[in-house]
Amino acid sequence: MITNASDMFDRLVDIARDHLGASSYAGETLFAYTAQEQPGVVFLVTADEMADLGLRLDREERDAYSLWCAATTTASCSASDVVKALPELHETGLDVDALREEAGAAGDYLTCAACTHLAREIRALIE
Repeated sequence: MITNASDMFDRLVDIARDHLGASSYAGETLFAYTAQEQPGVVFLVTADEMADLGLRLDREERDAYSLWCAATTTASCSASDVVKALPELHETGLDVDALREEAGAAGDYLTCAACTHLAREIRALIE
């Protein structure tokens, strides 16, 4: 049972998280997901943006996801962006899991999300 605005917000975020298969970062203030229409790219959005998508989906709005994408400012990163930005991956063979930990500890949630969602693609580029 939803008893307050906070519960409603969390419910809407959960609807969007389930729809996108998103993972959370920074104490569930940021969420990362990949989209079939742009393979090899990870997107990072705020909890407020997730709640907006959840509301659109809950209302069963026509083209909810597409309209949300058009209205949302996302940060994005591809596997090749990560590899280009971190050339030491080639030289040292830095493990993608170690990179994920380092990025998360440094507050670089986009790189952290890329390592989570695009690990296979990143590994293929550094091998």
